[in-house]
Amino acid sequence: MSLCYKGQRHDLKISGLYATELARVLNLCESLGLEVHLSHLGTLSHMQPHYTNKRLELCPFGQSERILIYERHTTELPRMLDFVRTTAPYHRLEIFSQEPLELAHTPYTDLQDLQSLLCAKDYSLGLVLGNVPLQELWHKPTRRGLFDPL
Repeated sequence: MSLCYKGQRHDLKISGLYATELARVLNLCESLGLEVHLSHLGTLSHMQPHYTNKRLELCPFGQSERILIYERHTTELPRMLDFVRTTAPYHRLEIFSQEPLELAHTPYTDLQDLQSLLCAKDYSLGLVLGNVPLQELWHKPTRRGLFDPL
């Protein structure tokens, strides 16, 4: 998320999901006369997008077929869904969860099950809920020649 604050542009490593809370904190700091150092904010791992193709190979932004977002706790799900529906209603959304949910979702049992579901399902934005190490999901990109089929 990029933010212009006091005439300076800051490229923050956080999701736009937190823009409202950040604005409240900045207003509070200004009203209390506290100095804000946005460069010290750091990274929030929640709602971070991972751009992939159908083979679960990580891709650069703009070159992916799918976006995966990981969240460990289901308590954030209503807020995430509201944010996604507001900012990106054009996405084909799929929710993957280990826990039963009241809304439509795709259940998975373990890492291999999740990996096969992520490859097989048709979606453009996937929300992955549960306790899974995402680094183990990604396939290494295969080397292709200029004239190899995609």
